[in-house]
Amino acid sequence: MDDDDGGVYGSESRCAAASDEQVKILPSQTTFPCLSRRGRTRKIKLSYALMAALLIAVFASPYHHSRRKISSESTILKRSTFSEKRDYYGVQDAYVNLPVLSSNDQPIPATKKDDQTYHGLSYAPLFYHISPGSTGSRTLYHAACTSGFPSVHHKSFCISQTRGVKGVAGNVVEGVRSHFEILRLYQIATDCCSLWSKGKIRVVGNDVVFSGSNKTSVVVEQLCNTSLREWMNDIQTHLTTVIESGLVGLFDTPYPYLAPQVLKLADRQRKTTPIIAMTKRNPKGWAQSRSKNHGILVCRNEYSYERLGSSEFDVIGCCRRAHTAPLAHYGEPANHLKPNDSTILRFWDAFQYRSRSEEIDLTFQMGMERQMNRHQELYLPGAQYTPNFFGNESKPIKEADVSISIRDHILGGKLMNGVIARNSTEQLQSIWQDVYTKPLTCRGRVNWNIKNDTLVEFYHLPKTCGLSSRAKKDKIDHNMIPLIP
Repeated sequence: MDDDDGGVYGSESRCAAASDEQVKILPSQTTFPCLSRRGRTRKIKLSYALMAALLIAVFASPYHHSRRKISSESTILKRSTFSEKRDYYGVQDAYVNLPVLSSNDQPIPATKKDDQTYHGLSYAPLFYHISPGSTGSRTLYHAACTSGFPSVHHKSFCISQTRGVKGVAGNVVEGVRSHFEILRLYQIATDCCSLWSKGKIRVVGNDVVFSGSNKTSVVVEQLCNTSLREWMNDIQTHLTTVIESGLVGLFDTPYPYLAPQVLKLADRQRKTTPIIAMTKRNPKGWAQSRSKNHGILVCRNEYSYERLGSSEFDVIGCCRRAHTAPLAHYGEPANHLKPNDSTILRFWDAFQYRSRSEEIDLTFQMGMERQMNRHQELYLPGAQYTPNFFGNESKPIKEADVSISIRDHILGGKLMNGVIARNSTEQLQSIWQDVYTKPLTCRGRVNWNIKNDTLVEFYHLPKTCGLSSRAKKDKIDHNMIPLIP
């Protein structure tokens, strides 16, 4: 409770004890002793007159609005911070006071050291690898984990030195869970498009029908019946939670393909400007490797950006263009669709699945190459960290060197080519240096299965997860709090 609130609530409680009548508390927080009804009425009327005169004088001041805005926001942050002290998954860290900024910037509230999200604004740094898969993202991910930064890489995550989420800040846990919800949605679209291309599902009327076993068909049909619009909205909802969370490192699928949305949300939901990393790779070599070694979900050529060719990029833009362009709906000509049109589009109306076992398609590879070239031209100028893992094979970049570089960019002020992006960055960096101190050695993984729509959590580097001797013997960690509830 604020100090200036004590007199208000104190006098109210005293009057309530003396009489059953309510005593109105004025906006000025003026208090009175417990008076008779007539005396109290006169006092209130007199105070209203004085209050009216005071308000006229205050609102006449040209500085009223700006002063009131800063004071109000500071009070709201202060109240909420100290009224929401919670024990997140076993974390009981002391609160630390971050420094208050100058009057032209937002004040930083007192914060829980490891839990840095308030009112949808995350005070954690964001290290965003904007390059797609097959560009060295795994090396960056492991380096970030070694540096102590909670990170996700496709199906993998690192948030602790032990299995599960015990001792992990709540906003980090929420971010990782939302990451796997995005990945689940992404995998649903991929698997449904794969089944569609193989002829294992078809549309009868407005329903998707699966030509498999009865037990499996119910789940698959429900998932593949998801409308494209609903799927797109769900992805953006979970992406908002990821950006608002305490996650630091975002690597690999699906984030490079959601670049416009990630950057827009980061500008709004993160206190500091994200550090953008882009690993250099020749677009032609990347396109050949990507199409040859990976099964991928790509936007159909007709809905790709400026029809440069099918690619994994710009997922949300692909959905929107599919909803606003003439298209063949379930193999039949459809009318021009508008954003609010009730016509239901499915995954395969906008995307297609490309298997790595398919014959090499030079036209497809050239489209991928053009899209990758555009992606690099668009985001390379704004990238702060641009390692070249493919330029000199005789002297490969070591993971230890990458780890040092990542820590320098996050903790050492190397933002926006050496220019501090926002007033609070230097002050937050001093806090981050105390928060991100231990390597996150336990690397977890979550797989999803379309047959039963379940997420399965396991740890593919168990030797680094600090198991007790009993847990090693029983092969069960009885104290573990799982990531997946």
